Amino acid sequence: AGSEKCRSQEDFANLENGVLTITCNSGRASFTINPRLTVHYHTDQGVKENPLLDESFQLDSMERIWREQVNEREQTEMYTQPVEISSEVVVARCGEQEQMLLQNRVDKRLVKKKKKKKKVQSNGASSPVNLVVLLLDALSRPHFIRRLPETVQFLKTLHNNNTTHSISEFFRYHAIGHNTRPNLTPLITGHSIGKFEERKKQENSTFGAEDIFWQKAREEEGYVGLWLYEMCSDQFRQLWNLEFGAPEPKAHETYLSRKRRRSQTPDAPVSYHDRLKEEGLVDYEVVVPFCHPDYERARTNFQGPYSIARRCINGKPVHRYGFKYIQDFMKNHEGLGRVVMSNFMEAHEG
Repeated sequence: AGSEKCRSQEDFANLENGVLTITCNSGRASFTINPRLTVHYHTDQGVKENPLLDESFQLDSMERIWREQVNEREQTEMYTQPVEISSEVVVARCGEQEQMLLQNRVDKRLVKKKKKKKKVQSNGASSPVNLVVLLLDALSRPHFIRRLPETVQFLKTLHNNNTTHSISEFFRYHAIGHNTRPNLTPLITGHSIGKFEERKKQENSTFGAEDIFWQKAREEEGYVGLWLYEMCSDQFRQLWNLEFGAPEPKAHETYLSRKRRRSQTPDAPVSYHDRLKEEGLVDYEVVVPFCHPDYERARTNFQGPYSIARRCINGKPVHRYGFKYIQDFMKNHEGLGRVVMSNFMEAHEG
């Protein structure tokens, strides 16, 4: 069937503490901040379109994802010396090679606000409990045991020999549907998909703050939340038909300017990402990197998030990018309660 290995590629770039370093001995070095991976990508041979744009149903969705999550000027520069990078995604190049790098850039105003809430709520209490959900989409319990024996053994050891940790197995108590939507909905909202849809119709509402299980902790106790989905897809629309009436801003219009415009015209439509930010449903969201054409070139049995072959970006398994971002997020927000909701596609059927 498909390959179980990514192509071999040596790292030539590093992004640490917000500083990009490129070591290139075989050609010109350059980098692109805020790369518009949903639409095109750069090579030494010029700009190439993302092949998924040939599928009309993907065009609007992918453009909207970039516009609503990044919406900053894509900028390519030649590399001459270490440079500070302000964007969360940067693509470095050395000759014909390309390397994508991710980082969690701390929102300092957000952290200051969260620390104030934590101070009010703590009253000398112990450190907050962190919650990290690593959802391996479509992975069954038997296959988990077969394919990840070292992880299984580690969990068993942790459960049997540690007085501070315990492991629970649900044995299908949380498997209540045949695909992602009916299983993810109750995990996040506490409602079955049927009750959730019924409630939406009765109250003429959509996905809101009151539906998210971590919302109280974030609003009242200063928790910081991360939503990471390993797919170039707007899951809030795809899974829950959430439509806030996304605007059509100019390519370089920033979030603040959109916010000012809405304050002058309060009835103006807002994008789902802005709405999630304003309602406090997410603090950090990571989807755009997984629009990279190495990965989302197509959605077939041999390419993309449903592939039976190894899913790779620039010679690395796709999940490494997600794990790296989560590690950065956890480190950068030490002292605050952290909630991570992540969905990985490595086990998804072909």
